[in-house]
Amino acid sequence: NISANPTSGNHAININAGDIFLDLNGHTLTQTNAQIGISGIRIANRTNISITNGSISNFTAHGIYADGDTITINNVTLRSNGITDSEAALMFETASDFRAENVRLYGNYQGISVLNSNGGMIRKCTGISTTSLSIGSLTSSRMLIDQCRMFQCAI
Repeated sequence: NISANPTSGNHAININAGDIFLDLNGHTLTQTNAQIGISGIRIANRTNISITNGSISNFTAHGIYADGDTITINNVTLRSNGITDSEAALMFETASDFRAENVRLYGNYQGISVLNSNGGMIRKCTGISTTSLSIGSLTSSRMLIDQCRMFQCAI
């Protein structure tokens, strides 16, 4: 397991290149300090990124923030991420051809949020006890939500 203590303006893992496959191999990435605005994994306008097989927990901002094209999140658990209404466990922003599959959400402020994105699929995701939004989309198009289940969520 990986403990992260990022300072202000930093994130635990920054993906600043394309064609990256990050297999967490069953490990958990956890924020262990109280620094505000920290994401577990931040993808910055990149192409062909895949994150799979692990957990991300206790980040004060997003568990995963994804901006770019052809981004896949598969078999990931997101637990207790986000502390305000603008922070989702999984955020796709200005993303295209994105995919979230078999993502499990537990006790996050928001579940999955999609903003200004297009051509995405959210499939076979489950969530329990989000404080705010479960799965939401704003100014996005061509998005499929399929076989997702949310329980004890605010919206």
